[in-house]
Amino acid sequence: EATPILWFIILLSELFFAEGELRRAKKENAPALEYYGKALVLFDFAEKALAAFSLERQERGMLLKKRIDEMKCSSEASDA
Repeated sequence: EATPILWFIILLSELFFAEGELRRAKKENAPALEYYGKALVLFDFAEKALAAFSLERQERGMLLKKRIDEMKCSSEASDA
């Protein structure tokens, strides 16, 4: 069962994800990648702490990893 602190961590992860989405929409790739990375670290922590499986959380984790990969590929392409 999730404790209040764990719910706070999940909420913070969602806020970082939302900020990453805003930065991505503004084509601010470096800040977007940073926010996505922070969201993923918190998300992974929460996933490990929660014993129950959640399809919604699994989909969120996959989306975070996809966004990070997209940002890294975009950044590498613009550096070349």
